[in-house]
Amino acid sequence: MTYSRSACPLDCWDACGFQVKKDGADFIVRGDPNHPVTRGFLCRKGQSFLIERAFSADRIRTPLLKTKSGHTPVSWDDALALFAEKIEDTVSTYGPKAIAHYYDSGAGGLLKSLEHRFFNLLGGVTEPVGSLCWAAGLAAVKNDFGRPLCHHPQDILNSDTIVIWGRNVTETNIHLLPFLLEAQKMQKKLVVIDPNLTEIAKKADLYIQIEPATDGFLALALIKILMEKSIPGDLLARCNNYEDLSVIAGRYTSEALADITGVSRDRLHELASLFSAGKTTIYLGYGMQRYYNSGNSIRAINSLAYLSGNVGIAGGGVNYADSFVSGLINKNALFLQHTAKRRYFPKPRFAEHLLQAAEPPVKLLYVSRANPVVTLPNTARTIHAFSAVNFVVCSDTVHTDTTQMADLVLPATTCFEEEDVIFTSMWHRYINYITPVMEPRGEARPEWQVFTALAEQLGLDFPARTAREWLAIALEPLKEFSVDLDGLQHKSLSPTPETDIPWSELIFDTANGKFNLLNEDILLYREKNEFPYLFMTPHPKDAIHSQFQDRLDLGTLPVIYINPKLAEKEKIATGDTVAIISETGRLEGEISVADWVHRKVLFSYEGRPLKYGNTQNIITDDGLTDIGNGTTMYQTYCRIQK
Repeated sequence: MTYSRSACPLDCWDACGFQVKKDGADFIVRGDPNHPVTRGFLCRKGQSFLIERAFSADRIRTPLLKTKSGHTPVSWDDALALFAEKIEDTVSTYGPKAIAHYYDSGAGGLLKSLEHRFFNLLGGVTEPVGSLCWAAGLAAVKNDFGRPLCHHPQDILNSDTIVIWGRNVTETNIHLLPFLLEAQKMQKKLVVIDPNLTEIAKKADLYIQIEPATDGFLALALIKILMEKSIPGDLLARCNNYEDLSVIAGRYTSEALADITGVSRDRLHELASLFSAGKTTIYLGYGMQRYYNSGNSIRAINSLAYLSGNVGIAGGGVNYADSFVSGLINKNALFLQHTAKRRYFPKPRFAEHLLQAAEPPVKLLYVSRANPVVTLPNTARTIHAFSAVNFVVCSDTVHTDTTQMADLVLPATTCFEEEDVIFTSMWHRYINYITPVMEPRGEARPEWQVFTALAEQLGLDFPARTAREWLAIALEPLKEFSVDLDGLQHKSLSPTPETDIPWSELIFDTANGKFNLLNEDILLYREKNEFPYLFMTPHPKDAIHSQFQDRLDLGTLPVIYINPKLAEKEKIATGDTVAIISETGRLEGEISVADWVHRKVLFSYEGRPLKYGNTQNIITDDGLTDIGNGTTMYQTYCRIQK
């Protein structure tokens, strides 16, 4: 039996291409050897965990209605009739904005977003804005460049210096690693900037250990050095706000910036010389997006790249996110965005807004592609907010802490049971086709088919098209770039060649076509005597947020990694049970002393389900970043108590 084409639906930089086949009792998934980025290998999540979940005994196989005795199976007819009734009652009494639709990127696929068409046809509901990972930096890149674009991964081989800034490649972007290793063999210099000595930092030619939340100040320090040596006139002619940036940089002496960042002046000059001496590319991570000052910190890094002459050249660029493909998708034809006036709640503060909402209050909540009960900050507040909503509906493949709270649970299909395309890599432009290779388990249905049926009951304009018909409409603009469904069924395609260099003409998608340098102050991290440490919660290598946590050895308590100096100061040792206390709450954990953790950081991998107790977001900060409505989880000030 030959392999069928498929793809990974997870919210990951790599967006891998799969080859899938059923061989007797075995279901085999392997990396597509012809995919220019996947190159035939997969992480454990793609190789086995997705399949294990698809065949899991915990699969939700039928609609479930919460009763006094728990969730009870009901027919699809009854589930749809009840959901439709709740929608009609809510809209007629309060208006459509009394319906909230919370969604995220737990399962990728273009057709997953068709549910937006349904809610737009209602007139527009309440939705989240911003994100829990990339929102601040995305706003920064849009402000400075006009839109986010990345260089092809292969372009890294044209660089002289590669800067991995706050990106734990070996755990969250493993398909970048072969490109880095190949570049190092070609004598390219690898620089890693991170508060923690990550595995990729151990492979670096130069490791810069930075104080948490001071990334923007490091960029300012380097900009200050470049300014002292003068900036080429052709660059100054193609940018805005140079005088503003000069004033901002001038507020700090070189000594002050060295003190703020924890990087010596000699090391700052060494790093600045790398930016100006050759072609330097920057790969930014999303961890640094979880501080109060994240947006303007990224703007400072963008300005550093531009003023050092590393924008618009092969081997250069700031690689944060790429919207080239998503910008071509015929979204309005699918989602009818122009028909609706939506109400937006900032995602990191979604629970608080649910509780405070009036005119109208939220009475009906639908959750898809997400597990917000665990992934939103301030868990206690989130549980309180969701409990206060009259009726909660959730679509998912297996039970989560969010489905357990839902009044109605709808069984969704996995990527192996549906037809779709994946185009959502934040790093590369290859589009992957998903072929259904197995029948849906039980009565599971793709979410968009559920909303087709709901729309029919409510008399909304949601045509009963096939998946392929919807995809053809969505991909129509890509035909100009020789990308269509027929081609995607044979191999993953990109609408641009690997030699494409963003902004090569130094003409940007800004109001006047010029690059926008940083023109706002960066908020300075201030220590709090009562809460002297920061709590950081990245996702582990073998899980994404709350997904696949059941495959990890979670133990009785979450593990809290701390530096030996912090352990000595607090008189704590490996194996000790501690309480981590913040202004938000109290978390119990077990200590592991590790020299790779920054001395001011308490480090614990995120996503621990509530059923295990002590999930990390019990204590995380639920503030908003300076721009972009991002989360400030990493600026959770805390103390530790044995």
